[in-house]
Amino acid sequence: MKPYIQLENSKVVHEKIPLIKEVSGWSGHLYLKKRETMVGSLCHADPSGDWDACFLALRGKARVMGDKGERTQRI
Repeated sequence: MKPYIQLENSKVVHEKIPLIKEVSGWSGHLYLKKRETMVGSLCHADPSGDWDACFLALRGKARVMGDKGERTQRI
């Protein structure tokens, strides 16, 4: 996983999914953006990030792995 500051600075992400650029601009402090990932923020329900709302708006799916194997989960 790459820190989400890389999403914020990615031209490809800006062109294909502009909502991610918008959310990343409002989410978190610069120090955290250099360390945290979007997935980590989703998994921990980080209150300082808006990734969960972004994920829902984009109708995202997550591949989840656990004791019973792997599944795709719409959140």
